[in-house]
Amino acid sequence: MSIYLHATLHTDTEDYPLFLEVCATPGKLRQGMMGREEWSPINGMLFVFPTEDAHTMWMQNTPLPLDIVFLDDDQIVVGVEYATKPFSEAAITCAHPSRYVLELPAGAAMNMEVSQGDVLVLEREGTHATA
Repeated sequence: MSIYLHATLHTDTEDYPLFLEVCATPGKLRQGMMGREEWSPINGMLFVFPTEDAHTMWMQNTPLPLDIVFLDDDQIVVGVEYATKPFSEAAITCAHPSRYVLELPAGAAMNMEVSQGDVLVLEREGTHATA
């Protein structure tokens, strides 16, 4: 069963509402977007790790190019990797420790002008699970 939640990404220029699929279990954290060929109905995928650390992502078996946004314990952006290469096994990391990793369709982070210091607010409403 998948868990979804609404969130708002606050950037210097605008606030962006997002509908995110949450990956918080070991299986979901390993699977991520692997094998998926479309985003619908989600705007992104939020990885929730147990602790803040130097988390590494990769594009193995992922056919869609992604923007990868690293966030710290306070859900503040600490790094962004734009337009990752599908199926690449290269490690994607951030110079700063992260607790959350937000995957968006390639180009979305650049269009929203996502940069260090921006904030992701997870909304707790109705039956939506929270991270």
